[in-house]
Formats: sequence, structure tokens, C-alpha cells
Amino acid sequence: MDNLLLNGPGQEPVSLQQLRDYLHVNGDDDTFLSSLVTAARLMVEAQTGLRLITQDWRVHVNRWQDSAIELPIWPVQKIISIESLLDGGGVIDVDTYELVKAGRPALIILGGNALPAASSTRLGVGISLTAGYGDSADEVPETLSFAVLALAAHWYDIDDWNHLGPERALPPVVKTIIDEYRVVRI
Repeated sequence: MDNLLLNGPGQEPVSLQQLRDYLHVNGDDDTFLSSLVTAARLMVEAQTGLRLITQDWRVHVNRWQDSAIELPIWPVQKIISIESLLDGGGVIDVDTYELVKAGRPALIILGGNALPAASSTRLGVGISLTAGYGDSADEVPETLSFAVLALAAHWYDIDDWNHLGPERALPPVVKTIIDEYRVVRI
């Protein structure tokens, strides 16, 4: 499975002013603070498999079962297109699949013979999709926004990045929040 970001979010779930207020600092380090917010969002997204703010992705999949494809990104807002990459495939007609986005992971249910048998040796399907809780920070769950804020603040306070080990990268409050949103797979 291969995921490629096509269009990133138009804003962050935490504003620069929110981080400034949280840290009790003025506008001296705005570029640095903004980069911390972006990095913290990316970390929260990577650790949870979630996309916080609306963004477009291209997902390549080579395995599916019983005409169902599990999507690695959640929440999924919509499918833009699905393309078969096997044996000269082409775009799959929107009437031959259904997006089931209520559960996690989101599923694409393919009807009939929309796809040939899955292949473990090559990419079989390219899916373009839009994911995220919404276009604005207000649509992101408060606990996830706080995780981004607390993580950015934690990184701001680190005085020696050379000795930052895994145990210090995520403060306990952020780890606790992230753990609530992780999907455990067996």
C-alpha cells in the first residue's frame, strides 16, 4: 500500500495565536511556532491514521478481499476516483462501488466484477480521495486539537534536541490522547 498526499490542508487544527497564548509568548518566533504546529499535526496524524483537516490523497492498493478494500486513511469524506492499474484497467465506474465511511476503517465495496483478483506483487488499484474531519479547525475533535497544541508546546520547550529520545518525544498527555484514537490490528 502506498499513500501520496495530493493537496494538503488549507489550515491547521491549532492557530498560531492559540499556540502563542498557550505558551505565553509574543510574535517573535512565528515561523518556528507555525512549523511546530504543522509537525505536531503530522505526528498526531501518523500515530493515529487520522487526517485532521480536509486533504486529498492518492492511495495505491494491491490487496482486497471479497470485493472490499480497506482504506488506510480516515475519516474519508468522499472518493474522487478509482482506477484499476491491472492489465490496462482504467477508471472504475462510480456506479460499481460504494463507500462505507461510517466505520473505521472506511471500506470501498466493489460490485460485480469491477476488479480482477488481487495481486500481491504489483499495485492493483489507485484511489483518489478526500479525507479529514472538515475544512476548519472547529470540525476537529477537541481532544485531537489539544494533542496538537500540547505536542507543539512540548517541542517548543525542549532545550536539547540532541538528547531527545523516544520517551521524551511524546509527553504522557499527548500519548494518552493518541492511544484513544489508534486502531489496534492483530
